[in-house]
Amino acid sequence: MNKIYAWGVVCTAFLSFISIANLQAQLSAGGTPMSFILHDRVAPAPEAIDMAPVDITRLRAEDAVNDRDFTKPHRFGHLMEVGMNPENSGVWEELPGGDRLWRVTVRSFGAQTINMIFSRYKLPVGAQLFIYNKDRSMVIGAFTHANNQPEEVLGTTLVEGDEMVVEYYEPAWVTFPGELEIGSIVHGYRLPGDGEPEQEGEGRAFGDSGNCHNNVNCPSGSAWANQKKSVVRIVNGGDWCTGALINTANNSGLPYLLTANHCYASSYASWVFWFNFEASGCTNPASSPTTYTTLSGSSLKARNAASDFMLLQLNSTPGVTHTPYYSGWNRGTTAPTSSVCIHHPSGDIKKISFDNNAATNSSWSGTPANSHWHVIWDSGVTEPGSSGSPLYDQNQRIIGQLHGGASVCGGSDLSDEYGKFSVSWNTGTTAATRLSDWLDPGSSGATTVNGYDPFAGGANFLSVTPANQNVSSAAGSTAFSVSSNVSWTASGAASWVTISPASGTNNGTVTATYTANTGSTSRVATITITGGGFTQNVTVTQAGTTGSCSNDGETANNTRQTAPTIALNVDKLSQIGSSTDVDWWKFTLSATTTVTLTLGTLPADFDLRLRRSNGNIIATSQNGGTASETITASLAAGTYYAYVYGYNGAFSTSVCYTLRVSTGAFQGGEADKNLDEASISIAPNPTNGLTTLRLSDETSNARVLVYDQIGRKVMEENGRGQFELNFANLPGGTYIIRVETGGKTLVERVVVSGK
Repeated sequence: MNKIYAWGVVCTAFLSFISIANLQAQLSAGGTPMSFILHDRVAPAPEAIDMAPVDITRLRAEDAVNDRDFTKPHRFGHLMEVGMNPENSGVWEELPGGDRLWRVTVRSFGAQTINMIFSRYKLPVGAQLFIYNKDRSMVIGAFTHANNQPEEVLGTTLVEGDEMVVEYYEPAWVTFPGELEIGSIVHGYRLPGDGEPEQEGEGRAFGDSGNCHNNVNCPSGSAWANQKKSVVRIVNGGDWCTGALINTANNSGLPYLLTANHCYASSYASWVFWFNFEASGCTNPASSPTTYTTLSGSSLKARNAASDFMLLQLNSTPGVTHTPYYSGWNRGTTAPTSSVCIHHPSGDIKKISFDNNAATNSSWSGTPANSHWHVIWDSGVTEPGSSGSPLYDQNQRIIGQLHGGASVCGGSDLSDEYGKFSVSWNTGTTAATRLSDWLDPGSSGATTVNGYDPFAGGANFLSVTPANQNVSSAAGSTAFSVSSNVSWTASGAASWVTISPASGTNNGTVTATYTANTGSTSRVATITITGGGFTQNVTVTQAGTTGSCSNDGETANNTRQTAPTIALNVDKLSQIGSSTDVDWWKFTLSATTTVTLTLGTLPADFDLRLRRSNGNIIATSQNGGTASETITASLAAGTYYAYVYGYNGAFSTSVCYTLRVSTGAFQGGEADKNLDEASISIAPNPTNGLTTLRLSDETSNARVLVYDQIGRKVMEENGRGQFELNFANLPGGTYIIRVETGGKTLVERVVVSGK
């Protein structure tokens, strides 16, 4: 809920420099959290919200069984669903000039680390998100609009400690209010460095893996200095896996990553990928390395259980600080004369294992005959957490990825099974079930491809992202990013598109500027970018008009600042014409009025929000599918917004939605928003039981009513100033709190953690 602190004018000079130790670089802008800069000119971070206790004993008992099951990822943390956002948790603080600061503190007692998955992440240019631990010894961020993804989610890397502050800073001049929700928090309970003994009674080496492993930077691994840069540790919520960057036949530099199908989870858009998590030499370090870098987010390209492979494309291309290398591959069926695996056993630092003999044909866990390579290690082994790691042949090309096996330090059976690259190549019947479409897009027929280092010179490459853009019928422009190490030219055949620049060298941006489409159907322009022997085609698809309806027909309605006025009591037809399109509509009331917003004739799953003049959300309607959305509220005189958006990127370029803002005589009751949100605080929120509601006016009589999600009143309190609300005996979920005092009303929400 909102809370405003009064304070004096802040000098614009940078007051002091904060040194942050142990910073693991995720794709972020760097910088310093605003609260660090302003010091005592902002309020302290809010009181911590405590997560439900984690039963470590039970988790470790489960791990004792699951750790020997290679069909499951290696668990390091317990994932807790929370659903925290600026509407139901934390504290907003208004800064001079209209800037805003939101902070929430979370605590999970006993956690060695905490990492988070933002189930909603969409930031405007200028906004910044940081996460830091209690003593500020570790800070990650700033995450900015550059971290926005089509899925509008974000996964963060691990931060040491059991108490974290999430801090979001939003300048007054942003074009739309940021949207954030912490969907999950992971309580890390066993990590590299925890010194946990092996179940066989062996002593541990550094981290959580067995003591027979070879660090990748031992002399025995020196010949694999390039390939090791391909291998990354995958953080999938509370699980570990391993994967490897893999090259394409045309050296495209597209960040494809090969791992195991059994590591699959639908949250791959928020996975975090760790590069260079390794010892600098052959000796295990005394503490966890801090020089690794990470990237967040991926999209699924293909997977198949027959050979247990999964191919992802990272949402961000690794830069020079990640020292990436795209491993070569061999899709032949001849057995390798020797094999090497580079991996992260139990999530530990990078290790390397050697089989000095020829691999043999096998299957694993019900897969087809001869779908796997069977290896027997001469030095090193693998463990859970190694799943998905690459198997290389004697020519340093990938020939498979780890599915499972019996190998363990000190064991009598040192064998493992790897899904064959040759089976993954074309056994599937569609692009979504095989590798060939992605790794040889030009159908060159290559059977082997060497590795590729994008920062070592040599082989040429050219790639363009995104592959296509959907735009509205109004005139405008859109941009494509060129990743290349050669000179290139750009051209387009459509007369309604202008390309700029027409040529470039190395990395760059091509902007396509288009005229308004007055036709009733959509149109497509193909832009061709060539260079270094490569050709990349990308498309711009522009929506058409449909009678009186056009997508963004008013010159601009996808920001609050440029929202056109919608007439009251009149149907408005418009479109959500692309996966990133949103529509803002402004209306003004001259007196307290009961308003009903109706969104109908939906071609896809569109949702509706009612917002205040500052963009804050008053109410949301989120019915599933094409069901109409309706919001009714009693509003004071002022300016408000109707906000229309597609759920999970839903859109239509051919069918209009209908929006109507209907007004009627004030009926009182529900949601008169004249009560200032600064006059009330609710903490903790979320809560496991007791929470305190405080009113800034301690002298007026007040009535507090609590309703569950289907409108049943579950609690009522009358008094002044402060109320202790006990949710201990109520089911977990979201509850509506209605406060009535002085003839005014405010509705807020509180989240109760499950029992």
